[in-house]
Amino acid sequence: MKSWMYLMLSIVVMAASSCGNSKNSNANQAAEMMMDGEVRISNVDGECALWIMTTKTSSFAGFYPVNLDDQFKVNGLKIAFNYTDSRAPLPENCENLKAIVISEVRILK
Repeated sequence: MKSWMYLMLSIVVMAASSCGNSKNSNANQAAEMMMDGEVRISNVDGECALWIMTTKTSSFAGFYPVNLDDQFKVNGLKIAFNYTDSRAPLPENCENLKAIVISEVRILK
């Protein structure tokens, strides 16, 4: 009877600890998504009008921010931002970028 209780207690402890690990894993994934970049704005025909050039090594050279607040739409502004991928369609001339939704942004000095 005692060994059965120890077995059940062990299963409950393992299940509870695995739930906690997934929360930590999600927090770590969010922290890994923080990027540094520079806002780029262009009025030149054939170029994307708004994008963020990353300054850290990434599999993408640039991002199209779907929801960048107007206060950060300044050409050459260096920012740090947290994002998630977006399935929004890319505007014309932005096809080589990755669409993102920004959840946090701050200006870098």
